[in-house]
Amino acid sequence: MALRHGTAPHPVFRQVAATIRQKKLLRPDNRVLVAVSGGADSVCLLRVLYEMRQRGILPGLDLHVAHVNYGLRGEESEKDEAHVRDLGKMLNIPVHVKRAHLVPRPGQTVQSQARDARYAFFARVRREYGLTAVTTGHTADDQAETVLLWLLRGSGTSGLAGIPVQRSDGIIRPLLDVTREQVLDYLASRGIAYRTDASNAMRIYRRNRVRHEIMPLLRTFNPRIVQGLARAAEILAAEAALLDDLERERWKAVVKDVAPGRVVLQGERLAQEPLGLQRRLIRQALSVVVTELSSQWGGAVWRDRPMLVRTGSSACRC
Repeated sequence: MALRHGTAPHPVFRQVAATIRQKKLLRPDNRVLVAVSGGADSVCLLRVLYEMRQRGILPGLDLHVAHVNYGLRGEESEKDEAHVRDLGKMLNIPVHVKRAHLVPRPGQTVQSQARDARYAFFARVRREYGLTAVTTGHTADDQAETVLLWLLRGSGTSGLAGIPVQRSDGIIRPLLDVTREQVLDYLASRGIAYRTDASNAMRIYRRNRVRHEIMPLLRTFNPRIVQGLARAAEILAAEAALLDDLERERWKAVVKDVAPGRVVLQGERLAQEPLGLQRRLIRQALSVVVTELSSQWGGAVWRDRPMLVRTGSSACRC
């Protein structure tokens, strides 16, 4: 589906192109999997990337689409899948679909299970087809909501850094500098249809309450609250990366011994570090123990096992 002759680039197109260029997310010869639910954000992402190929910004970009049908909304889920398949057919882009069956598990929400299922599917498709990256349609609004959710949990720098624009496993988010309002304007300007998930309006979910109750209230204090929180997340992400580097350096000096199910830190050396670094180093020690126990016993079993992190002659059983 070619653009009409003389169609001017939309501000969303220009913003995404700038984000991709500045943060070096994609190259013209990349082969990319686009996660498309059928909703406004993901459809916008696919169409912008397709338009970038049409306009010669990323001329050799090879696009694939991935869609997960959880079947949680009955006929509506089927219509979402059909919409995504039709979109792929219209743009001549291959569509990969997984029909997931979610089984309730103790201590895990349906939302977290769905997230795990789709990212596992994305990783599999990426490997099978030799794709460069996986793109998701997270926007600046998603970023702002995520920052508020982590703030409500009392998170530190890493949590408040929000959603990363790029992950080490090949996940990229080209729309993070674009607001949801801009997404809808782009789609309207191009006459592009998308699906609406009614569950996004259900306030039984915490994120939806943040979206429909807290964000409107914050806009009365600052009409650009979405951009403000997204900017704060970007600043904190850079500072968190700096602290990560410092943590890795001090870890080598503080850790005394690492064994299955146990980490021993040098108590006196640890006590000499600033409080913020002490907390980070202890969290890193716990992470090492958890990873070991999780691989040894599998799944959630490690949660019922004792973990031991020693600092000098004292020990903390967690």
